[in-house]
Amino acid sequence: MSKLKFPHASGNSMSIGAPATNPASDLELKLPATIGTAGQYLTVDGSGNLVWADPPGITMVDTFRNTTSVTGNRDPLENFERSDDATSGFIGTGMTYSSGIFTFPETGIYLCEFQLSCFLAGDEREIQGMIHVSSDSGSNYDEVGNSRMHIKQAESSNSHSCCIASCVVDVTNASNFRVKAKVDTGGSTVYSNGNTNADETYFRFIRLGAT
Repeated sequence: MSKLKFPHASGNSMSIGAPATNPASDLELKLPATIGTAGQYLTVDGSGNLVWADPPGITMVDTFRNTTSVTGNRDPLENFERSDDATSGFIGTGMTYSSGIFTFPETGIYLCEFQLSCFLAGDEREIQGMIHVSSDSGSNYDEVGNSRMHIKQAESSNSHSCCIASCVVDVTNASNFRVKAKVDTGGSTVYSNGNTNADETYFRFIRLGAT
């Protein structure tokens, strides 16, 4: 059996051998022109070309919770921290966060989910939780996810409600894309509820696959 043998300086070697049975014709596998990125693997394109590909399945899940209850409109909503309970789940590199703005670790198709939890000792007809995305490093933002709720006071104490905005974002350039949460509470006395011990108002990011 023919093989290519690569000796090591210390004496042992590594070999690449021909198939165990005679192929029907001469075959050629062509190596890719790059070394790929961390975590990728080699696959074939059906024409004999070896290409780098991302592993199948979800490669990143990250959740940030809001820690501080605030009133009024917020653009962006700030005071997030990564969920850090002993049983909290986390996959991959994760998002980068600074002053209300999240950036992506790599290109890909991402599911972004923002839950807004609010409370008020009174009534408020319309409260909005929004997801805004920028593809030009934050110079301009588009509203890509929106969810609405209202609060109707049933008793003299606080009444609570929540809404969830979600969207799928095609991150084609990780250096230029940004995402933030925006809150319109209608009345300035509505509280966006923060909690450092549980995910009440939170942002969750799931990388679904390559772009």
